[in-house]
Order: sequence, then structure tokens, then C-alpha cells
Amino acid sequence: MKKVLLLLTIGLLSFGAYSAQSEPVHILLITGGHEFEEPQFYAMFDSFEGVTYDKAVQPAANEMFADGSVMKYDAVVLYDMWKQITPEQKAGYLSFLNAGKGLLALHHNIAAYPDWPEYTGIIGGIYCEKPMERDGKQIPAATYLHDVDLKMTIADKSHPITEGVGDFEIHDETYKGLYVVPDAHVLVTTDHPTSSREIAWTVDRYLGRTAYIQMGHDHQAYENPNYRRLVSNAIHWVAAQDGWTSLFDGKSLDGWKQINGTAKYEVDDGTILGWTSEGSPNSFLCTTRDYGDFILDFDVKVDPRLNSGVQIRSESSADYQNHRVHGYQVEIAAGGFSGYIYDEARRAKFLNENTDREKAESAFNGDDWNHYRIVCKGDSIRTWINGKPIEDLKDGMTASGFIGLQVHAFNGDKPAWVRWKNIRIKEL
Repeated sequence: MKKVLLLLTIGLLSFGAYSAQSEPVHILLITGGHEFEEPQFYAMFDSFEGVTYDKAVQPAANEMFADGSVMKYDAVVLYDMWKQITPEQKAGYLSFLNAGKGLLALHHNIAAYPDWPEYTGIIGGIYCEKPMERDGKQIPAATYLHDVDLKMTIADKSHPITEGVGDFEIHDETYKGLYVVPDAHVLVTTDHPTSSREIAWTVDRYLGRTAYIQMGHDHQAYENPNYRRLVSNAIHWVAAQDGWTSLFDGKSLDGWKQINGTAKYEVDDGTILGWTSEGSPNSFLCTTRDYGDFILDFDVKVDPRLNSGVQIRSESSADYQNHRVHGYQVEIAAGGFSGYIYDEARRAKFLNENTDREKAESAFNGDDWNHYRIVCKGDSIRTWINGKPIEDLKDGMTASGFIGLQVHAFNGDKPAWVRWKNIRIKEL
């Protein structure tokens, strides 16, 4: 896997099956632990339509997983071959994927973290530099060979990652003896004798999409138009920007209705603004349809005097306390239990006693906008605030229901307020 410097350069081309997207995907591009031809490598990413990127180098890159700052990216592309990782960083990788974020691993990254077996499952395989065990099997050491001309065969022509790519030839480094997990969905293969058969694949083990492409040693790969197309397609696929629906158009309250209370809801400067009303019980502005499994994103800013929240999988019916809104509520409150899940008007308590209140308080910015992400899938409900994981709850009491924006009952000397914006949902 050592660097081989080749002097040939060719014109750069732009590819991307997703160039019609209104907004580019924003990725974090991680390197470190293995040398590479930097100008040519970054030129490849510069050529991609609909992609913007920031660079991060190990070991600092892994701290972005530990502190949650990686959550601002749509996806991460891994071109590092780092070996050391802390328990906090491991948890950050899993939190990133469980939040529905995507990950694409390239080339020598398959040799990263040999002492973390779960990483093999995340990217779908491992290059064993020495014999080891994976999934109950003894895996021999793999081998590599530089400067090989080989033919690639598209195994799945219908997958978005292989869109626009036919069988092709490439000059690259081969890996032989890779261990590939049994549930990998193989996209590209080769029959070259110095290479493992599987070249590119996806893995479906997490909410976020993951993929691996074995090619990509030096500029002769970076400048191959078919390799570029695969990488560009894979970035857009793992970023999974498709499927999002805005719940607020910034101009009206279409798609919402108020249930309970007399708080005032209005559109103000592109936000939904809620004002407390004297003597009113809890008020809720609710979606006019129900949602079951989903990712919900929104930004919220709240008067420090006010407790608020967002209802998820919630209900209202005549036979339950005269239409009182009840169900899961994700807490919004300066200095409170932000990100916790409260059972509004039902069990009337926070549902997870193990949530770290200190982390919740430190994640919430009482003076500014806060970005929330909520993921519901089956009986799992997870929350993040400003990229930091807060709640991880297992509770199957309600599988579906509406989403509601709460203005809490309030007895202050003047009205209090709460604002929401950028409310969007992706059904799973």
C-alpha cells in the first residue's frame, strides 16, 4: 500500500447523476494514516457537481465524532487508515449512523481499526494485515499489488451508485484476500487473479447508508472517469438527500391545525412563532396527518422563561380527556431536560431515567437557535441537539401519530414565545 508517484496527468471531468439537486450535499472528507497524492485526490472532489466538502485529518477527525460536530454533515467520506479509536469516538460513529447520516469508505480505509470488530460491519469488510477472527471465522492475512491493469464488471446495473457506469478498465492497486461480510450487497466485481472478487458494495445494518469502494490508490484511479462517477454517485447515495419533505413552507400554516389551548401561532419572518396566552392550558399546533417511522429535523429558539416541546407519534380523540393531546414529547427548555422524552398527558413523566441531564443541558443553547434531530423507528426513539446525542429510548406504546408544536401553559407578567423553522421530515 505504499505511495507510488506517477507523473501522468489528464484533463479533469465532472460527473454526478444528481447534479440537478437544488442544494449540494455537504460532506466531511477524512484522511490520515496513509500517504496519498493530495492535489490529484482533492481535484477529483472539486470536480463533483452537487458536492461541497471540508477536510479533516486524523487524529483530530475522530474527535469530531466524539463531540458530535460531525453531525452537521450530510455524509462522511473516509480515506484514512487510522488504527486508534476511543470508546467515545466509537459511540460517535454509531450515533452518526443511527441518526440517518451516511458513510462512504474508500480504498485503504478497509484496513482501519482492526481491533474494533464492529467497524468491519459498518463498512462491510476488512483488509487483515495479519490473521484474525471475524464473525466466528479465521481470516488469513490479505495481500496487495501496485500498478495493475484490471477490468471491472458492474454486478448490479440498477443501483444508483452504478448509474451511468458500464464495465470498464482501470490501472490501480489490488487487494487479495479481503474479508467481506455475508450480507454485503455487491455492486462491482473483478476476475483479476491478484484481487478479491468483490470491489464495491453497500451494507444495510444502520439507519444511515454505508458503502465501500476498493479502488482509488493514486491519480490514475482518481482521474478515471468511471471511478469518479462511482464515487460521486456513492456520495449522493449515502447522503440520502432524497425523501425529505418540508412541513413548513415559511409562508403559511398550511398542513397544521391547532388542538387545545388558546396560545397564538403565526408566521413571522419565515418562522412559526408561538405566543403564550394568559390562563391557557398547553396548546399544540399539530400536523394534519400522522407519521410512524421517520427522521424529523427542525430548528427552535425559545424564550428562557418558557418550557416547550415537540409532540411525536401523538394523538387526540373525543374519548380521551375531551381531545386532550397526549403522547411522546421531546423537551425544549433552557436549563431543563432538553432532548428528553416526556409522556404528555398519559404517563406524565420522563420515560428514561438514564438520560444524562448534564449532557442535555450543555448541548442546548438557551440564547440562540438549536438544531434538533429525532429518529423514530419501531420501538426506538432517539434525539440529538446540535449534533450531540441525548436520548436513546425503547418504548412501543405508540407506533404512529401526529407531530405537534407545543406552547406550554404560562403565568408570567408578559407573554413568552417560542419559534420554529426549517421543519422537515423523512419517512422511513
